[in-house]
Formats: sequence, C-alpha cells, structure tokens
Amino acid sequence: MNVLPAFIIAAANDGAFDFLHTMNGPEFLALFAGWFVLTFGTVLILRRRGHDTRLTTLVGLFCFELLGVLRIIAGLAHGMHKWEFLILMMVFGGIAFLLRVEFTNSGGSGGSWWSSCSSGSSCGSGGGCGGGGGCGGCGGS
Repeated sequence: MNVLPAFIIAAANDGAFDFLHTMNGPEFLALFAGWFVLTFGTVLILRRRGHDTRLTTLVGLFCFELLGVLRIIAGLAHGMHKWEFLILMMVFGGIAFLLRVEFTNSGGSGGSWWSSCSSGSSCGSGGGCGGGGGCGGCGGS
C-alpha cells in the first residue's frame, strides 16, 4: 500500500489542502454540510438533464466522501481525534446518495423518482395521477 499521497496531504501546510488541518471542527462540519448540498444538488441537476445513470451518482458520492476522508487523513496526522459527527455525516450522506441510486434504477419503468407515472400507474383518461403533487406529464390535456 502506497502511503505517500496521505503524507503529501497531511503535510500540506500552505497549499490547497491547508484547511483540512487548520479549520476547527464545527466550521469544517458546516463546510462539509455545504459540500453535501453542492454535490447532491449537482447530481440531481445532472440526472434531471438526462445523465440519469449510476455512474453520475457514484461520482457524486465519491466527490462527497473524498473530502471527509481527506480531513480524517490530514487530521490524524495533526493529532485530531474527534471524528463522530464527521463519520455520521459521511454515513448518512452516503446513504442519501445510494438511496437515490436505488429509487432511480428500480421498478423497470425507466423513470426516476420525479415522475411517478408509467404504463402501469393510476393515470386515468381524465388526466392526473391519483395522488398528491404533480407527476411529470401523465395523461389528460
């Protein structure tokens, strides 16, 4: 196992990764929450624009988790030891990404969770989808 990249990241004193060991915990957790919103939102936008694949979600998940892993690597090298909230955020954020993959690729209708209308749904000839909310162009006028 090559540990050289871990040492390079941990030793970054005035580089692009400096914030990984100089930012205090609550500030980093706020940054990490913002990073989740950015990466998850980007994945949702890309999927909405036609890039609705597992790869899109997995790349987003990788980008999200990478920041947490880099913080842990740099933090351990600098004596940090409280990782509970960061790990919880990484786990629940990862679950959110993976649930997105599961909902999108299940059912065989080829649709995603934004449109619940398919050939086997409750779309009647009068339009609407029989349930609350819009459904992405189902039946009717």
